[in-house]
Amino acid sequence: NGNANSLIPKAEEMLQKSGVREDWVVVGLKSKEVGWTDKDDEPVKAFVPWALKKYGADPRRVFGFGVSSGAWFLNRFAPKNSELLAGAVSYVGGMGQLPTTTDPKSHAELYWVIGHKDDGLPPSRTRPQAEAWFKAGFRAVYHEMLDLAHEGPREPTQSEAVEWLGVVRNKRLAPVGDDAEFLKKFEDEKRAESLLSQVPVWTRLGSIGGPAAAPLVLRGLGSEKA
Repeated sequence: NGNANSLIPKAEEMLQKSGVREDWVVVGLKSKEVGWTDKDDEPVKAFVPWALKKYGADPRRVFGFGVSSGAWFLNRFAPKNSELLAGAVSYVGGMGQLPTTTDPKSHAELYWVIGHKDDGLPPSRTRPQAEAWFKAGFRAVYHEMLDLAHEGPREPTQSEAVEWLGVVRNKRLAPVGDDAEFLKKFEDEKRAESLLSQVPVWTRLGSIGGPAAAPLVLRGLGSEKA
């Protein structure tokens, strides 16, 4: 429900409160019908590449943010279209059929919040869906808030959701440009050991994140110079 701008103020508030508003481009979309349905798949698929080109955003850090039917849509769309989205923050929405895959950990992740005061979608309905999600090997943070009704983000989860956005990356896309060039520096063993002893390098690796940076972080943690 609502319009393309309905969730923008809340998204901006969450980012501003965490001090990272300037790190993100926030754009709103509207479903074709009253609520989000499968009919919205193709428009969203077309929108993401357009937005990346227009705003020059990092394709490894594209996320959806939805409430109610928007959350249901993202819980299904994000893992199904993991080449486009790194993940989704969803509040008070259920989940449809899981994607068929042999590599669930390569799919988009979810930050999924349900409210115990939500009479329309109580945890008793979503908990089995979440259990099936985890059992199939997909990744998510799943929360049930005791004082949350059928509504959007509230603390403490909204701050945690922003932290989650800061560390998750698209697992299907490799770093490009300056990030790719930076990672090449670690191909030389001796140079890599020296780099991993420098604080700014760790900050940069944290920014790159994801599967591309993880092995280097683990290597650095095991180094005597780290």
